[in-house]
Parts: sequence; structure tokens; C-alpha cells
Amino acid sequence: MLSAQIDAWTLQFRSCFSRQASFKWFVLALWGMFLRVEGKGLTSVIRCLGLGDPDYRGLLHFFHSKAFSAQKLCVAWRLIVLKSAPLLRLHDKPLFVVDGIKVGKSGRKMPAVKLLHQESEDNSKPEYLMGHYWGALSVLAVGAGLAVAIPLRFQLQDGVKRSPSEKATLVDKMATLVTDLLDGCVGYVIGDRYFASRKMLVPLLSKGLHFIGACRRNTVAYL
Repeated sequence: MLSAQIDAWTLQFRSCFSRQASFKWFVLALWGMFLRVEGKGLTSVIRCLGLGDPDYRGLLHFFHSKAFSAQKLCVAWRLIVLKSAPLLRLHDKPLFVVDGIKVGKSGRKMPAVKLLHQESEDNSKPEYLMGHYWGALSVLAVGAGLAVAIPLRFQLQDGVKRSPSEKATLVDKMATLVTDLLDGCVGYVIGDRYFASRKMLVPLLSKGLHFIGACRRNTVAYL
């Protein structure tokens, strides 16, 4: 029953691919990630499905294919989730959550890996780490009586420049991610005070989205 439902959802991504072969690789990679018991990249997918050398190279080429775009896949996934998931709503509107996530990486020469500062007040975290900075957008749903976040898109937002002249800040990039993916949606975006700035609020309001979060305290006053 569950596999039949996953197949039905997977077929809804077909229009995102310009080639049938690329879509078949997508389905293969998807099931490999569902079924694998270890998280060691593509090799864990190959071992899980019992594939060979040629298939490994085929999967590598798939992730660099121009037959699809991540943006279209994420838009299709958003439509599936908003239609099928038991969403948590406020005034009958969905609740979206944004945040930045820092993931440590051992390979210092990996693309987009850089020295990142941890603003968290948690003493168990190091002040600096080498890693990736991801911008994340999720939607809240209800499951087993709890509110759970269903990821809609993750995007590398630091360490990569789309052009030499790019000067967009992390807040700018998050605002672009949200407004592009939620174009046409009406709802509430929840974030911490880091995102409570004009650069975030104005683009959201222009798309019919509202922001819920603590106010920034970035002024200094003297007696």
C-alpha cells in the first residue's frame, strides 16, 4: 500500500524531466535513498539496490543532467505536499518555517565548504567549524498529535557565488528561496529574529506572505 502511494507521488514528477531516461534514473535514486540503511552517498544506493559499476557512473551523470532543474522538482514537491499532507494551519492558512543550518564537513577542499561562525548559545557546539551553510524551507504538518516539519527545499547559501558581482546576503538568498518556491501561495512564514529585517519582510509581503518571529535588536542606545 505504501509503495503504491509512493509510486503515485513519484509519477507526478514526470513533467519535470525532458527525457524519459532521466526520469527513470530519478526513480532509481529515490528508491535507493528510501531503502538504504547507511548514508554514504551514492555508493550506499548502489549497494542497497545491488547495482554495478556502469550504474554508478550513470547515477553520477544523472545528478549533473540538464534534463531537469532542482527548482521545478521542488515546485512539484510543494504541490504534492500542500495537496496531500495534513497541514497545520493558522486562520486556515499553512505555516512555513525557515532556518539556516550549518553542517560540518571534513573535506576542506569540497565546493562551498568554508569557515563558519556558530551564533548558537549552546556550549556543546564549537564557536567555529568548517562546513556547509544550508538555507531550509519547510511546511508544518500534524502527525501522531505532534507538529512536524516537512522539508520543501534545501539550498547551499554560503560559499558559492552565482556570479563574480553577486553581493546578496544570506537574508536576501533566503527571501529569494521562499518567494520563488511559494509563488502563488498565501500563508505565514515563521523564522528567528535573524530574518526579521526589511530585506525579508518586503519580498514576503509583496507575494501575500506574512512573517511571524521575534523582532531584531540591532540598535545601540546611550543614556
